[in-house]
Amino acid sequence: MRIELLHIPQCPGVDTARDLLGAILRERRIADPIQEIVIATVEDATRVGFLGSPSIRIEGVDVEPASAEIAGPVLGCRLYDGSGVPTRALIEAALARETQ
Repeated sequence: MRIELLHIPQCPGVDTARDLLGAILRERRIADPIQEIVIATVEDATRVGFLGSPSIRIEGVDVEPASAEIAGPVLGCRLYDGSGVPTRALIEAALARETQ
C-alpha cells in the first residue's frame, strides 16, 4: 500500500501527524513504509496537487473526503476541522477503504 505524508519544511503539525499515522499503522499491523514527500516550492506543490501541510494520502487519495473542495495547489499549512493534523478517524477510515 502506498502511504504518503506530504509536508512543507518546518510544518508545525508534521511530527504529530507522523506519530499518529505511525501509531495507527502499527495498531493495524500494516508494515508498509510511510513515504515522506517534502514540498519546498510552488512547482513541487503544483506537480503533486498539494493541498497544504501536512497531507496524508493512502494509495494516492487524500484522507479527508472534503479535500476535493480545496482549490490547490496550496504551499502552506492545512487545517482539519480547526486542527493542524488530520484526525485519527479520517486516517482510519481511509485505511479501511483500502484494506477491505
